[in-house]
Amino acid sequence: MPAKQSTENLFHRRNNISCVKPPDNKNFQKIQLDFGYIQQAHAESGTRVQRRLPLRQPIMPSLQKTRNRKPSDERLPMSSEYVLRNFVPYLTNYEQTEISKYKQVWYLGKRTTNKIRCSTQNPQLFNFGFDTEEGLYKAIVNDHLAYRYKILAVIGNGFSGEVLKCYDYKTKQFVAIKVFRNKDSVLKLAKSEMKVLKALKESDKNNSANIVHMKEHFNFRHHLCITFDLYDGDLYRVMKRKDKHQVTEDELKGYTVAILKCLQLLRKKNIVHGDLKPVGIIVQTL
Repeated sequence: MPAKQSTENLFHRRNNISCVKPPDNKNFQKIQLDFGYIQQAHAESGTRVQRRLPLRQPIMPSLQKTRNRKPSDERLPMSSEYVLRNFVPYLTNYEQTEISKYKQVWYLGKRTTNKIRCSTQNPQLFNFGFDTEEGLYKAIVNDHLAYRYKILAVIGNGFSGEVLKCYDYKTKQFVAIKVFRNKDSVLKLAKSEMKVLKALKESDKNNSANIVHMKEHFNFRHHLCITFDLYDGDLYRVMKRKDKHQVTEDELKGYTVAILKCLQLLRKKNIVHGDLKPVGIIVQTL
């Protein structure tokens, strides 16, 4: 008959997890984490009591906490690799490949945003589904532009494209972004316009000629985009808000002087403004 084991050498095995009791006669309690169970052993009796208790400090990170993480809670910017490890539910299948081209990620769009479900296999779609038949980008409120800007509204449109009100998560400023149509003829005009804007910015370094200068430019999904400071509106909208669509004599003088200062610089640079109209005159309310 095998010798009876002493309580000092009592050895428990359960699911390949071992616990050895200390060689003394004092009562002790050893807590053992094992698949959500608590195992307690008593030295004097040698008995084991197993009961199910909540684990206050689990070994592994809480899966629920991981599921509730949001990109807005992270320190910006994020890398594309980090986003792909932690926030795939915020990305479409196309974006999971596209995002790798961006070294810095500032904004992904809301998880509930009805993003464009593009397809690279359907030849009937325009620009994989991102564009309309006319080449306009299908801007969706709360979605992103270039993983940096949050689209807030469409505030203007014309032959060359649309103007979007956006929030820049990098500079923490509201901006206006002109998104040109994805057409070869428009792209040629857009490059010419960008060349003129660069020349005017170089000639108006002290910003005294009342010109809305280009801040940055980038390409996103085959669309040339130019960012500008965001202003309150244009002269046409200001006049519409006034009674009988009239402006005061002092206001008229102010607008006239501001426009002439701009035209004076254009003349020096041999540039002709071919579409001067109230809707194209941006107004900042002081």
